[in-house]
Amino acid sequence: MYTIILGGGKIGYSISKWLLSLKYEVTIIEKSEYKCKQIENDLGNIVINGDGTNPKLLESSGISRATNFISTTTNDPVNFVACQITKDHFNLKNVFTTINKNENIELFKSVGINNFLTIDKIIADQMKNLLYANKISPASTLFSEMGNLLLSVNITAENYISNKKISEIDLPNESFISLIIPVSGIPFIPTPESIIEPGHKIIFVTKTNQEQALLNSI
Repeated sequence: MYTIILGGGKIGYSISKWLLSLKYEVTIIEKSEYKCKQIENDLGNIVINGDGTNPKLLESSGISRATNFISTTTNDPVNFVACQITKDHFNLKNVFTTINKNENIELFKSVGINNFLTIDKIIADQMKNLLYANKISPASTLFSEMGNLLLSVNITAENYISNKKISEIDLPNESFISLIIPVSGIPFIPTPESIIEPGHKIIFVTKTNQEQALLNSI
């Protein structure tokens, strides 16, 4: 899988580092020569210095063989133009972007750029994960889209559902446990007789408007 990322800031850098850890091929397009040198020192020769809205530069970066294009700059017009060129000129289906100002969401949607995250949401999710890491919040968001939510919860002895069978647990409507990950052992899909134990990591599927009710129930 080959991914081109526009923008070598914190978001673009973090995504690139993660994809590289998975042994995927990545190219970062970054306008700042200073950032390019930093990225090259940290991640190797994976960065191109230039304007990601330039079709010729996109072509030279290998866009024709790319699986994904992700625009992560802090400039919405740049993200918009780059995604539109990538989608319409190079016919790439997997086009993703960040949107810095919520008032620009409808503009992106109007040209079919629907795979996006707003900066507000990214910050909110990071804060949830930070609170979770400090045991202030019990859940970490794994996925959130179209009203659906995937939550990861580490169970402690203090949790209400600890040492209970799945059949004994009363969850909110449209909420269920999809996977149990033991401290040591193989993850498994629970049955009604499965017992949730302290130390288990539980993957819940729920609706975004049911998140708090789910957390209250466990």
